[in-house]
Amino acid sequence: MMLRATEREGMECERKLMPLLLHHSRNWNLFEYLVTKAQKHLRIVGNYNSYLAILSALDSSPIRRLDWSKHITDLLKEHSVVMDSSHSFKNYRTLLGESRPPCLPYIGLVLQDLTFVHIGNSDYLPPEQSNGRKNLLNYGKRWQQFAILDSIRCFKSWNYSIEKDEKVIQFFNGFNNYLSEDEIWDLSESIKPRTRKNK
Repeated sequence: MMLRATEREGMECERKLMPLLLHHSRNWNLFEYLVTKAQKHLRIVGNYNSYLAILSALDSSPIRRLDWSKHITDLLKEHSVVMDSSHSFKNYRTLLGESRPPCLPYIGLVLQDLTFVHIGNSDYLPPEQSNGRKNLLNYGKRWQQFAILDSIRCFKSWNYSIEKDEKVIQFFNGFNNYLSEDEIWDLSESIKPRTRKNK
């Protein structure tokens, strides 16, 4: 199940990647190299939030329809296994559990877990679970919420030692390029026109 937050992050990342995609379409091998290098590096440094955002963008229809080399396709499959949503993101949760700080967990999954606990548990214990008393707070629910937040708190206490690189920011145009969904499709089709079926 893809989350709404994931979809928004993927669309935002897609809107930022598409201008680069068009700009580098003349040198497709360079673009493929940069994407795979970025994905590998994000996984190594434990930046799973950006890792999934890029993966979502690459899995969007306007980008997925383009011709990718077998090497890139295989790498994307490998990365997709890590972020597979089956069994409540079991592969990702295992990887995150083995990660050492600094680390940036995927915030969409944290929000999903908090929402699941919030919706699935009442704020107050039902009278049959509290010897007939009413308005007793459900501390079990609060404990679950605390446990979710505490599990990521340890990552916040460590910082990455990365210095700002103006060349990288300029390469990405300061992250100021945003395109509408129609513009993204137009760019995709300018790289690989749709083939029309004969009637």
